[in-house]
Amino acid sequence: MAYKNKFDITGRGSEMGHKAEILFKYMFDKFFSSCSRQATLQEQFNHVDFFCDVRMQIDVKSIKNPECIWIELKNVQGKVGWLYGEATHFAFERQKYFVIVKKEDLIELVDRLVDKEDEVGSNEDCTYKVYSRKKWGRHDLITKIKPEDLKLIPHLLLTKNDCTN
Repeated sequence: MAYKNKFDITGRGSEMGHKAEILFKYMFDKFFSSCSRQATLQEQFNHVDFFCDVRMQIDVKSIKNPECIWIELKNVQGKVGWLYGEATHFAFERQKYFVIVKKEDLIELVDRLVDKEDEVGSNEDCTYKVYSRKKWGRHDLITKIKPEDLKLIPHLLLTKNDCTN
């Protein structure tokens, strides 16, 4: 059973997140193997350049709105938001693919784009600004960036094609 936050009254957020995680794992497993060392000259003659191990701690974010990407600076308890959690990478679900970015690169991007001193009263106005839902008993601090902003940092696109077979 997927985790359901007490503020997720309908369970829709939990369900969307769980489905995105399952789909991401399927596509990730299908695409990656591991990359740990460069091939020897003899191995390169056999058309192998690298042996790879992919070690990542990925936080998958389901698509909630195709027009924006929500970023959590503080969670609903007022503690560290997912941006500063233990994940090394984030996978943002989009309509036809996942965009995978490194946490450090995303933090630098958010620091560059978002005015954290400009707190607005509506989640509709918080693109590149911050918003809190304190009036509903939540102590979060969230912001929005545009999906195309992720193109400004190193990223990997993992398509969703062939995921139903």
